Parts: sequence; structure tokens; C-alpha cells
Amino acid sequence: MFASSWFITNFASELPIDVVIRIYDIILSESTSILFNFALALLKRNQSEILRLPFEETVELLMHGLYGKKFNNAGNFIYLLYLKEKIK
Repeated sequence: MFASSWFITNFASELPIDVVIRIYDIILSESTSILFNFALALLKRNQSEILRLPFEETVELLMHGLYGKKFNNAGNFIYLLYLKEKIK
């Protein structure tokens, strides 16, 4: 339900444009399979909040709030969600 819009739009419908451009850059340099890594990293990064919220609020978070205030710029987002996980 929520993830389909992520994959159909390659995250363009949910994330700020500077982050989307970075994601597209990585897609072009690596492959489209990276979209699943970003989706899993977003879920993992927000896991505690997802588990704590009631169902209706969780759905709203998944549809519109995963980027939130945890990331202050695109570089920080890409590092925390992609590069850091890839390095492990």
C-alpha cells in the first residue's frame, strides 16, 4: 500500500527533490535494485517509531512522514541510509 508509491515514483513523491536527485544518481551509477535498499533503510531507521504508533498513525507515517526531521540535508540522508548500511 505505502511502498507502491515509493517504487512507482522512485521516491519522488515522498522525499525532497535534493534527496531524489541523489537517489537517481545512485540508481544510474549502480542499478534499480538500490530502491529496495533505500526502502529497507528508511523502515529500519524509523523502526522504533513505527512500532510505537497505533495503526492509523503508522500508516500516515509510512505514507508521508518517513523522511521527517532526522535528516538535515541530502548528503546526510544518503550517508545514513545507504552508504553506512553498504559499508557494514
